[in-house]
Amino acid sequence: GILYQLSPCQRRLFLRLAGGPADTIELRTACSIGNVSEAARDLNAKLQRVGDARRVACSVRPHRNQFGEQGKLGEWRLVEGRGEQLVAA
Repeated sequence: GILYQLSPCQRRLFLRLAGGPADTIELRTACSIGNVSEAARDLNAKLQRVGDARRVACSVRPHRNQFGEQGKLGEWRLVEGRGEQLVAA
């Protein structure tokens, strides 16, 4: 299966998102991923190479940090690759 072709980081990301959506902060913490966008881009490329239609997608939502400053936070999910905003491959 695809899991054996993934790096440990990509495997953790894939398995976590298979369980449901997660925001960037959760993924960085739970999966020990420094750059979620890079891990998602590399994972998407591997999924595409093996003909798997699933992709990691990200939407951005407003977020207020611990200091009360407004920013944006990524909401990540595993999708079938149709009709969703995908992370650039």
